[in-house]
Amino acid sequence: MRNGTIVMSRDRRERSGRLVEFPSFGGLASSVDLLVRRCFIYFSVAVLSLTAMAKLISGVQPAAVLMVADPVFPFVNLRQSLLGAATVELIVVAVILSTPARTVRLQAIAWLSTLFLTYRLGLFLVAAPHRFCPCLGTIGGWIGVSDRVLSYISFSLAVSLFAGAVRSPPYRVYGQRLK
Repeated sequence: MRNGTIVMSRDRRERSGRLVEFPSFGGLASSVDLLVRRCFIYFSVAVLSLTAMAKLISGVQPAAVLMVADPVFPFVNLRQSLLGAATVELIVVAVILSTPARTVRLQAIAWLSTLFLTYRLGLFLVAAPHRFCPCLGTIGGWIGVSDRVLSYISFSLAVSLFAGAVRSPPYRVYGQRLK
């Protein structure tokens, strides 16, 4: 205790070639923080892989609804839009799995989820029919779930990916900006 304030000891850990300081609360807080970050990365990889596979499978099906023009990008049809989005998702998954730097992983997740949310905004602005996102293709017919429910699920996943990526450390560790 100095000048009436409590001085917190620091635990130093080496991460990606940089020295990162974590407040030491008996080692528990930093362990929990690391676990939460790892779980978020694994959650993101699982979500992006599953949605990419759903888009790829939907994109190769001979459904007539996939030949309709995309509401946001009218110069491509839904099939091309789904296959393009699936390709980008798989590239981001590859970046996440191949990069050891957490900052790059989180930036890739934030970038992709921003694209998803921007597409949703585009659907709203062009007043797409029913404003349901065709984000997961024809998977709703296979599993017996309505397009409205799938649209809500995909929106919730995009928001959670974005929020987790921009809020998750290493952008900030207990209020301190990493250098």
